[in-house]
Amino acid sequence: MLVLGEVWSGLRRNLSVVISVVLVTFVSLTFVGAAILMQLQVQQMKTYWHDRAQVAIYLCTEFDESATCDGQETPEEQVAAVKAELESAVLARYFDEY
Repeated sequence: MLVLGEVWSGLRRNLSVVISVVLVTFVSLTFVGAAILMQLQVQQMKTYWHDRAQVAIYLCTEFDESATCDGQETPEEQVAAVKAELESAVLARYFDEY
């Protein structure tokens, strides 16, 4: 009983320190919980988007009027180089051709 009385007396005398420790602990655990939740969310998003990523390659045509094409069609050697790169053993397994 003496120990409990001394604990109560110490807590009552240092109430501001007790409140400070409780608040700091609460804030710290809130940050830890938020970090864990964000990690789980990132993992779920990574799993969801892994097979849904798309890459589109746009080449110039004779009808294209953008500043980079100026109505000129992409040279056949560039088209062949892009196609060969996409069909290479390194990249072919990562995409489906549409």
